[in-house]
Formats: sequence, structure tokens, C-alpha cells
Amino acid sequence: MSDNGRRSFFQIATAFIGGLMSLAAGIPLIGFAISPAWRKEETQWVDLGFVDNLKNSRFKKVNYAFTAQDGWVKATKKRSVYVTDLGNGEWSVFSRTCSHLGCLVRWEESEDSFLCPCHGAVFDKDGAVVAGPPPKPLQKLEVKVDNGLLFVKEA
Repeated sequence: MSDNGRRSFFQIATAFIGGLMSLAAGIPLIGFAISPAWRKEETQWVDLGFVDNLKNSRFKKVNYAFTAQDGWVKATKKRSVYVTDLGNGEWSVFSRTCSHLGCLVRWEESEDSFLCPCHGAVFDKDGAVVAGPPPKPLQKLEVKVDNGLLFVKEA
């Protein structure tokens, strides 16, 4: 084998081995960086308060806070919902987030509707879109009562 042939072989072999080493080091690093995107979203039950304090409420705004994992960071998030006592131990809880652009809606008793201040969206008392640009109704949240406390499922 000539010197040029040997030199060419060693250059190719060195490049190949270097590429394998880079790949071996890079895959775990890439996996570490993007793994939060593949992580299954955690849900938790958040306490909204005592059922006795919410009895006979009609679209009462309730504020709450919870701890959530956001990528690599744990953060305390604050939200608010509208709670309605439907009677017989049944509850209706709506998110205040408009399904259009995420503005916070407000319950307007005189119009018997949820109104969004951003683009004039209107939702009826069941959360359905009545007017405006929202593509979906207001999100109705899952609830449960445990030991006299009302809980909402937060994702």
C-alpha cells in the first residue's frame, strides 16, 4: 500500500471515529435538553375551599395557587375560576381563560353571560360561544368534593 493510500485510509478512519465519538456524546446531551417536551403533563387536584363557603354560589370567582413543573423549573402559578353550586352536591367550574387568545373573561350577571374584554367574545352560562372569534367554548374543569372541600383538576 502506498503512502497516499495509507494516509487517506487513516484520515477516513480518524474522521469516522471522531464522528462516532461526537454522536455518542451528543445524543445524551440532546435528550437531556429536549426531554421536558416529551414529559407527560402532570395533573393535580387543587383545593378551592370549603363547600359550605361556596354553597348557593352562582359564578363566584375563586382564586387559587398551585405548584407546577414547567420544564426544569418548579413555579407557583395563580389562577381563578368561576364556581357554581348546581345543587345535590354537583358543581360547575369554568376556567376564566378565553379560548381565543387567553384573555381573562368575567361573568356579567345582568347579561347572564361571560364577556371577554379583548375581542368582544361572549359565552353563555354553559360556556358555549355566543359571539366573537373564539374557536372553542370555555373550558369546564373536572371537580370533586373530599372531606368538605371542593377540588378542581389542574393540568
